[in-house]
Parts: sequence; structure tokens; C-alpha cells
Amino acid sequence: MTKVITFGLLLVVCSSLTAQKNYIHSRQVAPGVIHHHEYRAQGPWHIHVIEIDRKNPWIRLKTVKAGAKLAEREKTSRMTARYDSADHHVVSAINGDFYDAEGIPIGAQVSGGVLLKNPTSRTVFGISDSGIPIMDILSLSGSVWARNGSCYTIDGINETLTDSTVILYNSFFGDQTTTNQPGFQGNS
Repeated sequence: MTKVITFGLLLVVCSSLTAQKNYIHSRQVAPGVIHHHEYRAQGPWHIHVIEIDRKNPWIRLKTVKAGAKLAEREKTSRMTARYDSADHHVVSAINGDFYDAEGIPIGAQVSGGVLLKNPTSRTVFGISDSGIPIMDILSLSGSVWARNGSCYTIDGINETLTDSTVILYNSFFGDQTTTNQPGFQGNS
């Protein structure tokens, strides 16, 4: 009995000593894709970075939304399985935002060229059509015109409608917009 306890204590002491050391580990996960994992004991922090060769024509960066709806949650492993196929191999998946209790992202996201939600004061990461990485704080600017010629400024994307606001809804919001009494729901 004493040997087991001593061995257990020795194991705990050894593992806590090794956990205090900083390290960086890198490995190639696909041609042109390297995963870097850095551990910093001061946090403790585990930092994961995916380095991609942007000149490799076979590598694509794609954003996806959990369950393909604004208010859904899903593990990155399930999302990867959903998009992985013989013609399209997913080599990395990163949870790229913070989410509220319903799974709605805090920041802005564009998926397939469609804006899911309003930009906020948070910095976002994106890739331009020409493949240039961008990090910036974005703002929303848009208008809609009624058949009578009236112009209305768009106040939000896929958000709760309040009095005197114009909210644009798309398929990421869902089948119903939950339009309130003073609201009007039009079809595009």
C-alpha cells in the first residue's frame, strides 16, 4: 500500500515539474500546412497556430457556422466531418470566435459571401478575394429601397427587431424572423 501511494505522489510531483516548462512543438499536417503548438507556463497558455502556404493553390481557408444557422452550437470535429470528403479534405479546424449561450457568434462572420451578423467593435480576421489576409474592425453600411422609392438604412443583420429599425434577415437566421407587432416582414 505504501509503495502505491509513494508512486502516486512521485508521479504527481514529476508531472507538475514538467508542466512548468515552456515548449514549442511544430509538425506538418499536410503539404503547405504546419501546426505549431506553444505552451507557456506563465499563463498557463496553450497557443495553437496554423501556418499555411498561401501560394499553394490546393489550400483554401473557409469559414463555416455550426449547424449552418446563426443560433446553433457544434463541435469543430463534427463540423470538420460534415465538410470533409474525397474531393475536399479538411486538415485543420479552429474555433474562431466567442459565442453567447445560444451559440450566436459575438463577432461578425461571413460564410459563402453572406454576412451572418452585424460587425461589432471587435477585431475580425478575413481573407480578401485576392487572398490577402486582413485584420480590422468593420462597420455595417447599407440601405434598402421600397417600391415607392423610399430609402431606409439597414440597422442590423439577423438581430432582434425593435421599433424604428430595419433588420436584414437571411437563411442563417432561420425559417422565422420572429417579427414583432410594429414590424413588417418582406420576402426577397
